[in-house]
Amino acid sequence: MMFRRTKPKTPLAYCQSCARIRAFLAVAGLLIIALPLFGEKAAPFAQLTPMGIALALVGIGSIAFVARWVAWRHDEARKPQDAEDAPDAAARDATRPTDPSGS
Repeated sequence: MMFRRTKPKTPLAYCQSCARIRAFLAVAGLLIIALPLFGEKAAPFAQLTPMGIALALVGIGSIAFVARWVAWRHDEARKPQDAEDAPDAAARDATRPTDPSGS
């Protein structure tokens, strides 16, 4: 009983943030390994600075944020407004006291 066989573990589903970080690390690692191998052919990469890369990331992230926000606003505008208010109206009508005079 000491060496009990366990069930095979199912692979975990990774979130989008984890996938992006792993892709970034893979590309960065490949560049770090490849730059010394290419020598003079890698001269265009020498002009990249950390500040330039950071500004590019912030710019791309800002554009993506604005695009997703506009898409969200567009989806919210297309939703029917009555569907959100219907449960509240039904609950309000159910709790409203009836007029005893019948009018």
